[in-house]
Amino acid sequence: DTHIGDTVAGLVAALPGPVLSELVLSGLVDLFTCPGGSAARRRGVARVLGLAGRTDAAPALLAALADDTTPVAVRASAADALGALRHAAAAPLLAALATQEEQPGTLRAHAVRALGSIGVPDMLPVVLACARSPHEAVRGRAVVALGAFPVPEAARALGEFVTPGAEPDLARAAVRALREIGAPALPVLVRLAAGADGLPEDVGHRLVGALAARPEAEATGALLGLATAPPDRRDGETYATSGGHRLSGSAPAREAASLALAERGSARDLTPLTALLGPDSWFGAHETAVQALLRIGTEEAHEHVLAFCFGTKHFYTWHVGALDAVAAARGVRLGP
Repeated sequence: DTHIGDTVAGLVAALPGPVLSELVLSGLVDLFTCPGGSAARRRGVARVLGLAGRTDAAPALLAALADDTTPVAVRASAADALGALRHAAAAPLLAALATQEEQPGTLRAHAVRALGSIGVPDMLPVVLACARSPHEAVRGRAVVALGAFPVPEAARALGEFVTPGAEPDLARAAVRALREIGAPALPVLVRLAAGADGLPEDVGHRLVGALAARPEAEATGALLGLATAPPDRRDGETYATSGGHRLSGSAPAREAASLALAERGSARDLTPLTALLGPDSWFGAHETAVQALLRIGTEEAHEHVLAFCFGTKHFYTWHVGALDAVAAARGVRLGP
């Protein structure tokens, strides 16, 4: 059973160093290369060698990967192991396998994933080509692999997979990869933010999370744009408001951006928080923004809290608590 074999291999690789070293040195490489060995056993051994970081096994793994007579499952596991070892010398062979249409799709997919794990910069054109492959598994693994190349070219390619009509799994993987790329992906993330509410809800949330992970002012600006934009009633879900019969638009990315902004305000820049208290802001972030302003505790922050509370039409317990906190900070006694 493949799942059981992988589980056992993972457990063996996790053994304490002295035990694992003894096992490996006593013949795991020989077990992998042994003529007549079952494909399942060789798969498991390759996985152990990769997870255990046995770089001395790289030549044997490379030989198996290059041998067309080796079972595809064993060659795929050898590719995974070489990727786990980050064996740069394997990159040319992996690239050749990934781009050969006559090779089994499973093997090509494992090869491109290994290229991402190794991350040799010269392999970017190969991974970009695989991202446009008609083979679903190859395309999916290539999108994930692009996250290992922190350059604008990879980020721009990933942005093409984040559209309202894109395959949801690819869109999720692309956003995850953009987050891994970091700063070079910021322009793409900012551009995608403009259409975040048109994306599937979980993709929009992931996009907001990727922006929230960036400290740059451009990321804050994109989150502000999302949080303060009026929801488009043509998009998203609708739900009845409590006590009324009107329908209100639900914009999940807008709401996620609002909550993300609540973590970005500071005494030097209150804008991310004060924007959440504007007339068109999402009500669900009001309390969070007020509490953040109270924690900052400056006179300016308190003034914003007072202006918001005095301008609200419906008081809740947390509004009263906020006013009490400002009063206490100013030494004002309320009540008898």
